[in-house]
Amino acid sequence: MNLASIDITCDEAIPATEMLDLYLKQACDSCMPKGRYTGGKKPAFWWSQEIEKLREECNRTRRRVKRGRLQPDQDQRREEFGRARKELKVAIRVSKRNSWNDLLKQVEVDPWGLPYKLVTKKLVGRRPIPGLSTPGRVESIVDALFPREATIAWPPRMETHDFPAVTRTEIVELSSRIPRGKAPGPDGVPDLIVRNVARHKPEILRDIFNKCLKESVFPHRWKIAKLVLLRKGDKPLEEPSSYRPICLLNTVGKFFERLIKTRIEKQLEEAGDLDDRQYGFRKGRSTVDAIRRVLDVVEAAGSGQLYNRKLCAVVVLDVANAFNSARWPRIVKAMRDKGMPPYLVGIIESYLSDRTVVHGESSTPTTCGVPQGSVLGPLLWNIMYDELLQVDTGGNERGMSSTELVAFADDVAVVATGHTTWILETVINQALDKVAEWMMGAGLSLSVRKTEAVMLTTKRGYSQPSLSILGSRIELKESIRYLGVVLHRVLGFRAHVESAAASAQVTATALSRLMPNIGGPRQKKRSLLATVVASKLLYAAPIWGAAMAFNRNVTTLERPQRAIAIRTIMAYRTVSTAAVLVIAGMIPAHLLAWERCERYKRRHEPDAARATSEIRSETLRKWQTEWANESNGGWTRRLIQDINLWRGRKHGLLDFHITQLLSNHGCFGEYLHRIGKLDTAACVDCQEQVDDAEHVFFVCGRWWKQRRALEVEVEEDVSPDNIVSIMVEKRSNWEAVVRFVNLVQSTREHEERVRQRLRVE
Repeated sequence: MNLASIDITCDEAIPATEMLDLYLKQACDSCMPKGRYTGGKKPAFWWSQEIEKLREECNRTRRRVKRGRLQPDQDQRREEFGRARKELKVAIRVSKRNSWNDLLKQVEVDPWGLPYKLVTKKLVGRRPIPGLSTPGRVESIVDALFPREATIAWPPRMETHDFPAVTRTEIVELSSRIPRGKAPGPDGVPDLIVRNVARHKPEILRDIFNKCLKESVFPHRWKIAKLVLLRKGDKPLEEPSSYRPICLLNTVGKFFERLIKTRIEKQLEEAGDLDDRQYGFRKGRSTVDAIRRVLDVVEAAGSGQLYNRKLCAVVVLDVANAFNSARWPRIVKAMRDKGMPPYLVGIIESYLSDRTVVHGESSTPTTCGVPQGSVLGPLLWNIMYDELLQVDTGGNERGMSSTELVAFADDVAVVATGHTTWILETVINQALDKVAEWMMGAGLSLSVRKTEAVMLTTKRGYSQPSLSILGSRIELKESIRYLGVVLHRVLGFRAHVESAAASAQVTATALSRLMPNIGGPRQKKRSLLATVVASKLLYAAPIWGAAMAFNRNVTTLERPQRAIAIRTIMAYRTVSTAAVLVIAGMIPAHLLAWERCERYKRRHEPDAARATSEIRSETLRKWQTEWANESNGGWTRRLIQDINLWRGRKHGLLDFHITQLLSNHGCFGEYLHRIGKLDTAACVDCQEQVDDAEHVFFVCGRWWKQRRALEVEVEEDVSPDNIVSIMVEKRSNWEAVVRFVNLVQSTREHEERVRQRLRVE
């Protein structure tokens, strides 16, 4: 694209934006022609020309069998068909195996590519959702997801108003914030093109944006959204709530939204910002902070003397179709109440009006809501939702009861406390009524069916309160899931640990398909994939990390970590958890949970890097202490005495045979005898009574020449006590040990397979 040739000069905003969109679209069409989906069913991944010929031969022989039922050579025809069918099945089986091996090789190049997406079921094709092609189905879903309000007639704008002009520097700085790889809007212009235009010719966007701000106009072309419906899991196809609407907008328009968003945020900071109890869509705030705020109220109510403790209940409200239902006048009113300059209010009025959603060949105007997929939508939602957090939900001035609202995006938790059941019931029902009243005024509707409540208290011997909202009773549950964390009435996190471990185990099992013990990606790529399991295990660890004081929770959390660690180092599944984690260099999950708790506590320290380093050092010290006192993995502990030395090495990847040396689990007589594969544990080469890793690699006379050659190469006598230090000293030593171990173990494995075949015969 020749950016220097762009020349868009026009005194009005709308024609200028049309010219810019047209130029970008033509430029993209000339250098990046759009692909076309031709449809049709693709052949199976294992299909080949050889299989096609074998299939034709199989079909030919089958037809000969059917047509020659009364012929004298019928038996011969059946034999030919049987051979042809067998050859076809064998060819398909071999092709599938080879295709899978080729797929595993791709992990080495791109760990998050096609193989990862396949095993984690993240591969989304262009196949249509079943039932959407039914006449009127899409229209009914759109009508339900995008409710209609009366058309808004905004007050007339002033002809001129003051506003800080957009500068060239501002455009260049904002260009670095354009995310990469986002789906383009209806014009098909990708983010890369807009980023390059903003960097090399920022004056074009600057002039157009200034004209839009001057005229308080958000161009209609940038308000047309292409609708994409995503099905939520396996929910019923006929229910509109089973779909998540994603609105794809033009990238240039979203760039303009980003500029407006920056200015609104600056005004909010000068005016005192939003309420502290809103944690969604805000920098430096997370779900952990929101959950922590809820639990602070719970812990305060349950602390102190028994007679002074309070009952506490948490009600989690669900807003149905929240972002598509917010009323535009409430958003604009909230902006005026925040003291926004007139030019920002005017551009938001234009931004919210005359919006259109395009689905297929049809289009539907929208009259409320903030577009999902937009840049401004989350901020406008927070500005409107801030009014809810200012609502006086009640509470007793003498401290007998209290209520607090905690919001994360559209999720609202009502936390109420009271000394008695009657007080708690009264104050929380009053709070729920006020919240429901505000929701109705904002055009939002609560999903009573999805509203959940739980009692979180240390008091005993109380009666259950009766909670209701909008005339419907709210059932108190044993536990609820709030922002991904399971809150149980017992005030423990065992239920959450078990839930997180179960989810991580599913992921570990799926990823294990990409990590066979023989072949597949190297250890470095395996370790990278293993971080997915750790991320699932440790979500919101600062909240539940204290639960690791109980051994049952520690054991539960380590199961999925052990499963993925075994695959990472290509170990036998009988290796102990402590040993496999040390060999893999994976810090145990319970220590990682403790580490995240400490980092969360010290997150506001001025020297964050120093705090992180100190916490990691303490984590490794704890791990070293546990390893020294571990009852299992004695052989591994003898080899790897210093965890820091092992994890801190700059070279050396593990493989199937090196892991056998480090774990003492593999093709050894003692191990095979222990699992019932051999009748004796003696060495088949020298008849030593115990054939284990120490005997094979450091004692057995059969391998004395290879062992001596290794010692000459590393310039040191090798023994179980120094083999690891020799390996980590330098890369050449590591490679020498790997060659020695691979030679010994591959030879022994081949001979053992031969002996097993002879025993079977």
